[in-house]
Amino acid sequence: MESEQVWGLFSRLLGLVFLISFASVTSQIRGLIGRRGIEPVFLLLQAVRRDLGVVRGAFRFPTLMWLSSSDAMLLGLAVAGMFASVGIICGLAQAYTWVLFLVVWACWLSIQNANTNLFWYPWDNLKTECALFGALLPGLAPLPQIDALEAPRMMVVFFFAWLLFRVMFGMGIAKFRGLDERTRKWTYIYHFLEWQPFPTAMAQYLRELPMACHKALLAGVWVVEIVIPFFVFGTSSMRLVACVLFVMFQIGIFVCGNYGVFNLLTAALACSLLATFEWTGWGAVSVLDGLLLGHVAISIIYLLCMTSWTSTVWLYMPSKISPSPRVRRAMAPVLGLLRLFAPFRIWNAYGVFIQRGNVPHQVAVLQSSTDGVDWVDLEPKWFSCDVKRRPPHFAPHQPRLDHHLFYQGFRPPDLKLACLMGTNPYYVDPHGFTEKLIQKLLHGDANAWGLLGYEVPAVLPRFIRHTAWHYHMLNRSERIEENAWWRRDRIGVGEAIQAEALEETAGIRGTYDPFVFDRFVMVDNEVLAFIDAETGAYIPLNKHAVVTPSARVVPKSRSVVGAITTGVES
Repeated sequence: MESEQVWGLFSRLLGLVFLISFASVTSQIRGLIGRRGIEPVFLLLQAVRRDLGVVRGAFRFPTLMWLSSSDAMLLGLAVAGMFASVGIICGLAQAYTWVLFLVVWACWLSIQNANTNLFWYPWDNLKTECALFGALLPGLAPLPQIDALEAPRMMVVFFFAWLLFRVMFGMGIAKFRGLDERTRKWTYIYHFLEWQPFPTAMAQYLRELPMACHKALLAGVWVVEIVIPFFVFGTSSMRLVACVLFVMFQIGIFVCGNYGVFNLLTAALACSLLATFEWTGWGAVSVLDGLLLGHVAISIIYLLCMTSWTSTVWLYMPSKISPSPRVRRAMAPVLGLLRLFAPFRIWNAYGVFIQRGNVPHQVAVLQSSTDGVDWVDLEPKWFSCDVKRRPPHFAPHQPRLDHHLFYQGFRPPDLKLACLMGTNPYYVDPHGFTEKLIQKLLHGDANAWGLLGYEVPAVLPRFIRHTAWHYHMLNRSERIEENAWWRRDRIGVGEAIQAEALEETAGIRGTYDPFVFDRFVMVDNEVLAFIDAETGAYIPLNKHAVVTPSARVVPKSRSVVGAITTGVES
């Protein structure tokens, strides 16, 4: 393909990813953060305005919702993003396609900053970065032509190759930096197919392959994520090999799991490798080239030192960066500078996998009861809890509530705490998102029940509790014998929660304290808490903790929050 055709196709693929993302959000955003939503964004902006004022607040939380936080505005941002995405796909703006990329960036960044608990996934950050720097791509000819109007500068070609390198190599070093039992015994793929967030039925079929196949697959993953990323800077033949392998790799992940638009977006980035890249012929270095090189230099820190769990939180945890006061003082100016840009998602890390050992698939399940004795699972529409239900495949759609319910924590004491909490200190509170959801359900809120995929029941439950389960994936013979896809084992139970009248601002801290993350501690290595800046008291972050029976020995995974705060295995 000619270079103009490659870049024309690449831009349109990005537009398709953006369109899918905004379409996915459109049906959810009002129920999640609207005026009557679970965590209304207007309450957050009120708190920011109270503490920082509009100008400072807009830099700390950049979002167009400062203009209005009405439901019409929320929906309008998603619809505007969809129209801009369609404009990119169709080449409607031609030489001004860069304007549409900036519209997509502004709309998506606005939604992200409205609630980092719900819009902080690695592929959300990757979309933001692609949209911003997509403005550097050449304009597009209108369909049915797919060509770009010209080839981009070689620095832009290098930049998108570097972005793809960061994604693939970042995932690789996150997996293989530290060797746990799975990687030492070459069983990583076998266990990953079970404990990944939303495995599909295909994952269960593939898990039955002989162990030799799983070992070969892990070797292949090592090659694709550690070796092949360097091919993106090589000859046309090397870039073609990398493109084919990356796309095949993303297809394999897509059929086995549900990761929103991550696989489609990464495959789109891989398609840019079809264009020629040359180390010569860059011409005179412009100011823009210098800025991009500066971005590349700083992103190396995120690539080598951070994962997507900690890529921004670490900026607000200076005491945990190094035990040496001298090192912390030396890094203070750098951290201060990066904190200025952090809300704009300019730099991100994309290594998402952590060492967990041979831990089964752990799921947090909400259960309801009318009498406190008989309990029934509240199974969300997409988040499968029923052992007899065929694991659904819903990507590239991303049900935000369902994802949040999985990513609350990877140990019973952490449940209901958002692992992907982002950097919003206002939501560091015992009344977290799930606590608010439960109260909405108990009070018969139609939005909350609708997000779970239910009509409001005629008889509301009197109690809702949180439970933790290990789900064990069954093989073919077991599935036939038990007529089920999983076998589950309860490992923790939370107390029964009753309806209570919460203040409208419950769950939003009364002061702006960005360094509250620096005071996170694990009490008795079990309960996550933070130290109150004024009193020095330990304040647990889990209002209704899920308790594991003391007599039971439960295999523990690595707590994501614990890893952030202590950096050691729990």
